[in-house]
Amino acid sequence: MPTITVVIPTHNRKISLQRTLDALRKQTYPLQEVEVIVVADGCSDETAEMLRSYKAPFQIEVIEQSGQGAAAARNNGAARAKSQLLLFLDDDVAPTPSLIEAHVSTHQSSKNLAVMGPYIPTTKGRADYLRTMLRSWWFDKFYTMSKPGHRFHYRDLLSGNLSLHAELYNRLGGFDSSIRSAGGEDYEFGARLIKAGVIFNMTPAALAYHYEHETTYNIDRYLQRARQEGRARLEAGRAFR
Repeated sequence: MPTITVVIPTHNRKISLQRTLDALRKQTYPLQEVEVIVVADGCSDETAEMLRSYKAPFQIEVIEQSGQGAAAARNNGAARAKSQLLLFLDDDVAPTPSLIEAHVSTHQSSKNLAVMGPYIPTTKGRADYLRTMLRSWWFDKFYTMSKPGHRFHYRDLLSGNLSLHAELYNRLGGFDSSIRSAGGEDYEFGARLIKAGVIFNMTPAALAYHYEHETTYNIDRYLQRARQEGRARLEAGRAFR
């Protein structure tokens, strides 16, 4: 039985996904104790072909679903997990070698944790004002969350690099798949975790790099994302009432 299951929801990001899988090959944690479940959500690119030919040194399973969204993809992946510890990674997040080991080690102290690691936006490409501003915002976000005594709130729940015990995840019902706007399922799940008394933890050693610039780092996509996040907060609030 694997010690930890890595669940990666993906949608039409073959190159980013392969980079994430390649980074998982370099983990310091024993790969024979790692299970990876990739949930291809309505992919129309060459993701399926890449996954069929990918030679992994860890257990890997591929689930294909028809455009149900990231929340449903995470839930479907978690439902197939064979381990007692779940780690969710976004498909454009590349883990550093110590990431899995840091997540597993942090959970040794308690089963009532939601452990997050920082995923810092990379500086690849033009260092324009928007990219510099967003990178600084994320640096500040992760630094604040890692400070002793930080009071976590529901918007601190970040599913791009998140681990928790499967029993806890299943008991709380996982992510709300009815929320489809960007980030909304994180906010709503974060509120339920806090209400249930789950302790949030930011573990700097569980570091990853975020390559979202490949899909979102331009002003049009940034504004579209901001609008989606505003809608997501409304959806999360209605769902949590």
